[in-house]
Amino acid sequence: MLNSMQDAATQQAEQIPYAQPVLGPSQQDWVIHNTAVGYDQPDQDVANAAMAMTTRFIGRAIGKRVRRTFEERIAPAIQAKSEQMRSDPVQDQAIIVERYPGLRGCLQDQVIFLAGGTSSVPISEIRMPITLTQAEMLVNRLQAP
Repeated sequence: MLNSMQDAATQQAEQIPYAQPVLGPSQQDWVIHNTAVGYDQPDQDVANAAMAMTTRFIGRAIGKRVRRTFEERIAPAIQAKSEQMRSDPVQDQAIIVERYPGLRGCLQDQVIFLAGGTSSVPISEIRMPITLTQAEMLVNRLQAP
């Protein structure tokens, strides 16, 4: 009984037509190569040349736009990030100590505070090594009422 049901299902499945993929126009639609002796197609040669020139023109335009975008947006961002990474953390820390002598840290409580101030910032909120810009933002945060 089970085999007869499987056979019936298989026969029904075989009767269902499979959907064929819809194909767009192929290159054969616009490029015809006839190798017959004495057969010339000047119109097709002109069309082929025009298509090749158009393709090259579009490719160059896209390439120029990509290059311009890279030079205007991406390259400066990469250069700025590179210079930021090249800065010496020890030198930055020396400048921070010189500019903000009241900036203190407590390793036991894991906080940073200003001498004589009432607020503190947990060290866990600070990304190390601290940069000069981060130190300025930290001091402004600690000085805020």
